[in-house]
Parts: sequence; structure tokens; C-alpha cells
Amino acid sequence: MLSNTNLPTGQGSGNAWFIKWREEQFAMPRFPQGEMVNDGVVQKLRPEISAAFDAPCPDESYKTGPRRFPMILPILADDPAALANARAWEVLAGWQKPVLTLYSAAFAGGAMGPERWLAHLPGAWGQPHALLKDANFYSTEDQGVELARRIAEFASTSPS
Repeated sequence: MLSNTNLPTGQGSGNAWFIKWREEQFAMPRFPQGEMVNDGVVQKLRPEISAAFDAPCPDESYKTGPRRFPMILPILADDPAALANARAWEVLAGWQKPVLTLYSAAFAGGAMGPERWLAHLPGAWGQPHALLKDANFYSTEDQGVELARRIAEFASTSPS
């Protein structure tokens, strides 16, 4: 199951905003995980839920992984990881096992939409994909019950 994800190769549009965003995130003295999640949902989180995203990190030194994660995404064609992702796309062109996409409807047709997966993965063809309304980037927070329901149904009806 794929949801609100991509396998970037440094091609296409949308790179400029991401470069700016990750530079801003990396430069912050405090990495606001809970605030970032809250910014990426339709229904704003209760304060205690937002705080829970920061709770496992007693201080900023524990946030190195999440802070660095955006830096490893290949957003330029000459990035070394872009070649690895391009090779992954080649392998996935032959993926026959069932694949379900459950994406936020707001992402449809954009750089983070499911369309490339749907066209590229043979295992995605003919599956009961969905575009989730009232969901943003953190669809698990916005539509957790609906995601779980659709995944369970897919898993129970799809051949392994």
C-alpha cells in the first residue's frame, strides 16, 4: 500500500519549493515535529497529540534523523540517490504483486499524486484505489480509520 509518497529521481516540477522548505527546516534551532504534523493535517491536532510527536525526543539531539531525512531525497538529477531511484522505477515496472494506493485527494494530479504509480506498477492496475477526502500529507492522522478499513479489506481479498 502506498500513501502520499514518491520515489523522486530529480526530474519534474516541484523541486524549488522543496529545496527552500528543507533549507528552512534544517536551519531551525528547534525542530518542531509536532507543529510540522499539525501543519500537514486537515483537522488540527489537539495540543496533547501534537506534543506526543515531540515526546520521544528529550532534546534536539534526538531529532537528527527526522531533521536530516528531507536532505536525502534526490531532488536534483545529479544527486547520487537519483540514479538509485531511477533503477528502482525500472524494477517496479515489472512488479506484479497487488499494490493499493490511498492518497489524499488534494495530491491528485500533482508531483505527490498517485498517478505515476498507477500507470507504472502492473500490480496497481485494477485495484480499488482511493483518493481520501479531508486528508492532507499526514493522512494517517486525518483518515486513520478509513485507511485501516481499506487496507484490511484489500489484504483480505488480494492474493499474496
